[in-house]
Amino acid sequence: MANGAITEVSLKLRSLAGGRKQYVVHAVDLSRRTLLASWLVCTVNGLPSITKAFSLVVDSVFGAHKKVSLANPYSFDAIFHVFTNEPQLLELKQTELHIPVGASRYISLKFAPAHGVGDATSSSTKLLVFVNNDDDKNEECMEITVVYSDSAEQ
Repeated sequence: MANGAITEVSLKLRSLAGGRKQYVVHAVDLSRRTLLASWLVCTVNGLPSITKAFSLVVDSVFGAHKKVSLANPYSFDAIFHVFTNEPQLLELKQTELHIPVGASRYISLKFAPAHGVGDATSSSTKLLVFVNNDDDKNEECMEITVVYSDSAEQ
């Protein structure tokens, strides 16, 4: 990289939260172990529109398992990638779904117990589940409001 030369670097960013963020990106020559260049990347992240919203009561000690249906609206077989903004609270059984034309599949969700979420008897939190197509474009954004409660109250 010559001084004054134009350098193009392609970056891919998945926004899991809204707001402004800064990232430092380094280009390193691994064979010589030298720093070639550094860039400060400033972003303004916006979340996609919420397409589905759910509210769920989860046992604060045991957690819960739930399923959400996802349909393929296209005239071709599709691959969808599923991820969450809170992987410590919500585990996804599969992160990739192959759905034939006109079919539906279930996204299996495993909600963690309320450890570390706050007062387990009254805490609630909002989780986001993102569904992207094979080109990594967002198809759906589900908001799940999780209310933790003691099993004796259910």
